[in-house]
Amino acid sequence: MKNHTRSLLEKATATIGVAKILAGHGNPDAAGGQAYYAMHYVVEALLNEKGLKTKEMDTRSHRWLIDRMLGAFAKRPAGEYGAGTDLAKHTSTYMIDQAREFLEGAQEYLGR
Repeated sequence: MKNHTRSLLEKATATIGVAKILAGHGNPDAAGGQAYYAMHYVVEALLNEKGLKTKEMDTRSHRWLIDRMLGAFAKRPAGEYGAGTDLAKHTSTYMIDQAREFLEGAQEYLGR
């Protein structure tokens, strides 16, 4: 596994940890945003291992990928930017669980 790929997976792991802390302290909006970013790091790691970058993906493909992972792309702005669009605690918990499962699947795929 490439060093940068490993670093991105470690960053995803740490970001999921931060999401759990935020959720545990009653901040599901920030927790959901961190779950989204964790998944983004996983996607970036998978692409990096194949010699690609997320910038090389067209916007439509990138958004489709994030939407399919969890629908997190659609939820992230509500949690981070929206007033009166708070994420429910169960939604952020689900996002964190999905980010963790996605990370574990990527690690298994990459043979870690």
